Amino acid sequence: EVIAISMDTDKLQAQFKEKTGAEYRFVGDPEGKLVDLFGLRGFLLPAAKRKSFVIDQQGCIKTVVSGVFAATAGGAFEASCKI
Repeated sequence: EVIAISMDTDKLQAQFKEKTGAEYRFVGDPEGKLVDLFGLRGFLLPAAKRKSFVIDQQGCIKTVVSGVFAATAGGAFEASCKI
């Protein structure tokens, strides 16, 4: 399952999902709780770093993809193929 998380509000996430036609779930994290949990808060900008995590059924992180491509469904798929 692909889940997109950002520091945008749920409303902005819904608008982005509609605009892009993405079929996966979006979660708004405006307070940055999930962002901080995964160590993704940027240093200079109040935004999260772009990363895709592949997490197994036991909750273990198997691989991580970084950068702009990581924020796409293709990046998440690529990451899942590396395990």
